[in-house]
Amino acid sequence: MKAAVAPAPPATWPARLRYGLMRRQPVLLSLAMLGLSLPLWQARVRPPLAAWLMDLAVHWQWPYLMLGTLAVSLWLALAPHDERRHMWPLPLLFAALAALTMGVAVLPRLPAMPADGGPAAEAASIKVVSFNVQIDNASHAAILDWVDAARPDVLALLEVTPAMAPLVDALATRFPQALSRPRDDPFGLAVFSRHPWQDARVETPEGGTPAFWARLQAPGGDIGLHVIHPMPPVSAADRATRDALFARLAAVPQDGLPRVLMGDFNATPWSAGLRRLGEGGWARANGLRPTFALGRSLPIDHILATPAHWRRGDTGLGPWLGSDHRPVWARLHRVSTPPANPQ
Repeated sequence: MKAAVAPAPPATWPARLRYGLMRRQPVLLSLAMLGLSLPLWQARVRPPLAAWLMDLAVHWQWPYLMLGTLAVSLWLALAPHDERRHMWPLPLLFAALAALTMGVAVLPRLPAMPADGGPAAEAASIKVVSFNVQIDNASHAAILDWVDAARPDVLALLEVTPAMAPLVDALATRFPQALSRPRDDPFGLAVFSRHPWQDARVETPEGGTPAFWARLQAPGGDIGLHVIHPMPPVSAADRATRDALFARLAAVPQDGLPRVLMGDFNATPWSAGLRRLGEGGWARANGLRPTFALGRSLPIDHILATPAHWRRGDTGLGPWLGSDHRPVWARLHRVSTPPANPQ
């Protein structure tokens, strides 16, 4: 019996290119579909090391979507007609998986705040901005110009260092309320408000990072304001500390006080840890557009609020202002008559 002989690669370079791309297309599509499926089962992974590795991988949903789209496009463009005729369910399966991830694992568990559908008092609105300025950012003038144009009611800056004192001092002349805790590491912060506040404080739990809280006396009534910047999940321990903070904050909305939570969460809405906030009663006031420069594909800066008390107005991202993050902003309208028993 003669041994089977593998077919020789095509001779011409266009044929070789097509041959190589077609051989790699299944690998690309398999990786994309595996990545897209992570939010569906990541929360079920229990061993700490495996859970950490899954958390590192789950955040790249936009690149997985682009990779899968590229693989399907290559197949549609290069596959022989007979093969396309038999494999037509492939792009449908990919699209169904992407829709399943968003429709089952992400959007219902960390929902977007309603933009309408309830009584909202626009006169009692508040515009909030969160901006990780980056620890070595020297573009102070550009930041001040943008803040002057944006005119937020509340501004939170993260990664504030002692070298940013001129920026902090200049902002303090624009806002009646200011509290700054600069640090030489990436976890300094400064918060500014046009509305009076009470009990403004920065607390640093053991093993955690500084977090701001204050009770604002805003139009329409008091507001609980939280600003956070947990550790990035660079280790299993840091991921656990970050997710423990999310678990504590998930219980906060149950007291009935209208609240806003914002900052650099170092987590995307695809991650199980961040989705726990949605299960606890928070909703997203901003969208899913990337805010971080690493691949320009990670939405890790967020504004959340209690949907029983707010309706979402305009939202958006600021420009790149010398930082590896973009500012994220939202205008929130107070619900004029919140439900008696907010969930």
